[in-house]
Amino acid sequence: MISKRTQESPNSLASLVSCPFKWVVQYLGNVWGGATATLDSPETLEGWLIHEILRRVLLRFLRKDIKNPDTAVKKALSIFDTKGPRLAASFFQPGFDDLRAEVKRSVKTATLELFRMLQAGGFTIRSVEEKYSLKIRAIGIEIEGRPDLMLKAGHLITVDPEAFPDAHVMEVPSSWPSF
Repeated sequence: MISKRTQESPNSLASLVSCPFKWVVQYLGNVWGGATATLDSPETLEGWLIHEILRRVLLRFLRKDIKNPDTAVKKALSIFDTKGPRLAASFFQPGFDDLRAEVKRSVKTATLELFRMLQAGGFTIRSVEEKYSLKIRAIGIEIEGRPDLMLKAGHLITVDPEAFPDAHVMEVPSSWPSF
């Protein structure tokens, strides 16, 4: 018999709906693919590095007005230059100057566009990768997740492309606690 879990994440619920067998193996059997099976592709590493740099920059602007996206870009590029070799060493090896320059341009572009959108929408950054949970009494479970970004501009929204790949932005239900 499969026992009911008291807490689920958006990812675990998506797995349960899309492939119940996979959900049972992973979430109940605790069997996961090995993290060391293959090295990340340059594209995967680039995506992770951009995400990590944006996370660090967003934390700097927590609950502050975004007055100038160029300030965020300068901070992102500084993080790339100073922390990048430790975070993604393969981009900083000798002979990888072209690839490193391309990744740096991607960091700049992603930061500039994100902060332009935040500024244009009048958003305030409420939280970055903070844990949230919501009890659903009707079915006796608690949904817990860690959205990439929670924003406030009149109403609370969450931005989490992994949990909501088709939407990217989800308005938080009014039943959720105020932040």
